[in-house]
Amino acid sequence: MFVMLAVQVFVNLGAVTGLLPITGVTLPFISFGGSSLTLLMLAAGILTNVSMFNTYTQTYKSQSVEQAYIRNV
Repeated sequence: MFVMLAVQVFVNLGAVTGLLPITGVTLPFISFGGSSLTLLMLAAGILTNVSMFNTYTQTYKSQSVEQAYIRNV
């Protein structure tokens, strides 16, 4: 996701400063482009969900394994 955002920012800022030809790429989360904004929000939501799921499994999965071991002993 970072690379996707970085490329869009580079192309947009290059076009604004005149270093690159104007391509119509929107500035992420700033410029209003309906499909671009929608897909960026979706990608950010998926990335946040994956991060939260990993944190949850690392925190609570180890505790449940320990509790199951204690119950069996």
